[in-house]
Amino acid sequence: MSSGSTAPGSIGWSSVLYVASGLASIGGLYYAYGLVTSSRDRYNERLRFSEEARERELKAYPQTKK
Repeated sequence: MSSGSTAPGSIGWSSVLYVASGLASIGGLYYAYGLVTSSRDRYNERLRFSEEARERELKAYPQTKK
């Protein structure tokens, strides 16, 4: 008896493993995309905040011309 023989129309164990690994791959990609996107958003927010803080400081302490 060969290891690949199953009744016609039945789902074999290898098919279940293929579906499970495919779902795990899709889930991993979805998680990675969300992680990268949220990191980029947080970075842009911190950058915008530091630029606004720098502008506030420049307005608070104007440079005098010599």
